[in-house]
Amino acid sequence: AVRNESAGEYVEGRMRWDAEFLYIGAHVGDPAPLRNVVDPATDPELGWRGGGLQVRIATDPAMGWPVDGNSAAYYTMRRLATDEAQVARATNPHLVHLTMWHHAPTAEACLHLAFGMDLHGGRINPAGYRAAYRKDLDGRGYTLEYAIPWSLLNASRVPQSGEALAVTWTTHWSDASGRLWRGQWVELRNAAEPLRIHTWERAATWGKAVFQ
Repeated sequence: AVRNESAGEYVEGRMRWDAEFLYIGAHVGDPAPLRNVVDPATDPELGWRGGGLQVRIATDPAMGWPVDGNSAAYYTMRRLATDEAQVARATNPHLVHLTMWHHAPTAEACLHLAFGMDLHGGRINPAGYRAAYRKDLDGRGYTLEYAIPWSLLNASRVPQSGEALAVTWTTHWSDASGRLWRGQWVELRNAAEPLRIHTWERAATWGKAVFQ
């Protein structure tokens, strides 16, 4: 996917899996790569602002596709009322938000997890995942690789071949300081959902990943 070809902003990504891990790999074209200075110790929920990757995934195959769950903001912005069933779907812990970034001051490969469309239970750099970053030789991009245990993702069970999970990716770019967010590219969306609806506010916007 290309966000701004003239600026060298693009992303190519892959996902793989086995009985223990979900693997996420990407090559990101970035004119200011690996500059992120958002401190995981003080602002773990804001790591995306300095450039990085967010993946949202539903980790219960029984949920089917598209999945149902909206944030509180989805209802308030549209002046809609909610009921108990909608709240229960919104707080489903199998709706998982991953934010991945390279913290430049410490060279740490960071991972923040939050759950449900209410983003509860935030965890930063939990034990068990493995990750690495490498800057391109020409200084115009980077590669990332993550291996994340299904147990960290609150998976009901490991997906079986032929099953589908709801998934969406958002790549973020920052300015050269690694502090100021400049833009994003959202990929893997449900084409039936309007583009004006954000993936963080409505899980039905997430695309489909078929495990093979």
